Amino acid sequence: MHLISHFYNEEFLLPFWLKHHVPLFDHGIMVDYGSTDNSVDIIRELAPNWEIRKTRNKFFVEPQIGDEMMDIEQSIKGWKIILNTTEFIVHPDLRAYTKSVGVKKGICTTGVIMEDKKEDREVALDPDRLLIDQKSWGYFEVDVLEKVSTTGCQAFSRARLLHQVPKGGYSIGRHINAVTKEQDPNLFLCWFGWSPFGQAGKDRKMQIQTKVNDKQRAIKQWAKCYVVDDKRLEEMYLEEEARSYNLLNNARYAKAVQRFVCKEI
Repeated sequence: MHLISHFYNEEFLLPFWLKHHVPLFDHGIMVDYGSTDNSVDIIRELAPNWEIRKTRNKFFVEPQIGDEMMDIEQSIKGWKIILNTTEFIVHPDLRAYTKSVGVKKGICTTGVIMEDKKEDREVALDPDRLLIDQKSWGYFEVDVLEKVSTTGCQAFSRARLLHQVPKGGYSIGRHINAVTKEQDPNLFLCWFGWSPFGQAGKDRKMQIQTKVNDKQRAIKQWAKCYVVDDKRLEEMYLEEEARSYNLLNNARYAKAVQRFVCKEI
């Protein structure tokens, strides 16, 4: 199984993301968008056998992002998925799962929006524990109207594609693919977009606007989500926090987290 991702200055989340995913996948390809922090060193330490490639793109904009990711997909055989650093795939046993679905071309994840409770925002994280064991509040994408998403796109934004065909044929943002619309209710994709949400979480959200061109910043729907300051992020956070609850009260999700197979790296 293969994991593909792109990153830019993700030293805050990368240690948790790598400790979560490295044991699940046989191979990883990390595409660097010119990081100036310790991201590359963190990958080399925690995933020494994974590839680190420099992006061919000048800016972090679509469709160039998606085209690059799909070109990488086409060079790989077997099961594969593209994830952002905020996205954590959760299943009791992912390797056994891919064997069980057999010849199926692909399957989409069920999106879970992770959200910090107000009182937990500044609680220090334990670097030796999985993030899914420390954060359990949020909501399922299906909880809200189908056409209301955290990215503004008119689709479930965290229905990421796990597949074994040459490429996913994604629309902009990879929220829609050309392989399948089927979502597995027991294959979760936890999006830590609003958790952990102290100052480090805010800073990583605000930095993306520095990696795009003027044309991208001029797109109103995109700018609404990403050309933001500290005050606007607080407003957006409170809107999301109002929807959240303890996800461990959901039996399927609790089972996936409690039985999650993840060996030490």
